[in-house]
Amino acid sequence: MTFPLGHGGHNRTAFRVELGSGVDNIDIIAVYDGERTPSPKLKEAKQKKSYNCEKELKIGSPVSVVDQFKILIETQAFGANTKLVTEVRIDRK
Repeated sequence: MTFPLGHGGHNRTAFRVELGSGVDNIDIIAVYDGERTPSPKLKEAKQKKSYNCEKELKIGSPVSVVDQFKILIETQAFGANTKLVTEVRIDRK
């Protein structure tokens, strides 16, 4: 999955992870930096908070190019033991 920061002609440098309207049985457990091992939490990116990713977009990484980086979003349904991790690439476009 890819998320373009420049969608709609905007020049964004931050993103926020949130659930769509009508989704009320899933919780976002954490958002991680998918470019580093072990993957540190991006606490500011958790639901209803914004994470400024300008630094990550400028640096790039050994597995990614400048102007993009990967995050991992960990979710869990209420009352379930299974967690799901979704990888999302953030692009500056």
